[in-house]
Amino acid sequence: MKNLIDIRAKLIITIVTIFFIVSVPKERYVIFCFYFLLCIIIALLMKPNFLMFIKRLARLFLIPLFLSIFIPFAGKGAVLYEINLNIIKIQITGNGLSTFYTVLIKSFLSLFLLCALIVSTDEREILYGLRKLHIPKIIVSIIFLMYRYLFLLKDEFAAGKKAINARVFKKSGFAVNKKTAYLVGNLFIRTFTRAENIYMAMQSRGFDGNFYLLSDTGKMHKINAILIVSLLFFNIAIRSMTVNGIY
Repeated sequence: MKNLIDIRAKLIITIVTIFFIVSVPKERYVIFCFYFLLCIIIALLMKPNFLMFIKRLARLFLIPLFLSIFIPFAGKGAVLYEINLNIIKIQITGNGLSTFYTVLIKSFLSLFLLCALIVSTDEREILYGLRKLHIPKIIVSIIFLMYRYLFLLKDEFAAGKKAINARVFKKSGFAVNKKTAYLVGNLFIRTFTRAENIYMAMQSRGFDGNFYLLSDTGKMHKINAILIVSLLFFNIAIRSMTVNGIY
């Protein structure tokens, strides 16, 4: 293990904290500040590589940013800004803007914890922890295969794309996109055959759906249980501030 925190404790702390963060109502920005401090403490306990952590967080945060970019225009409420394009009027409402901010903050805090977990932990250790938490074998195996062979599909797609560009030199964008669509369909078809071959190869080598480490931790140490209870208490205390109307 890279540090004293057991992988099961890491998974429980991450999942529980994300659950509490997602359950916070809109416009409770003070509560989000408390959760941000808690996320920083959890990340420091996990000890991820700082530069890799920042790079991964910055890349992943672009996904919820672009997906939620239209939320301010969809909410109902008082109109703050209005853009008249002759054909259509675009209105930014206060409710839509607060929803947009809340979604971004929740996404950032959740990705903050997930990146800290992934960067600080080997993928085999995460799969081992999931099995120790009694997640079904089939689910853990699917996660493993998706992660393991995602890079293989990416490399094959890049090679196919390179071949297409070499064969449709100076042709229209429609021809290139058509060939790319054929390539994507071909990759999906090939994955069925590849998946069956991989499954048979893994079975022949004794794979039973479980993942093992050279240093099996067995039961969690008391410090991990104390850490889980402490962070759970802080989560409940921060979340109860909204229930009691403190913030």
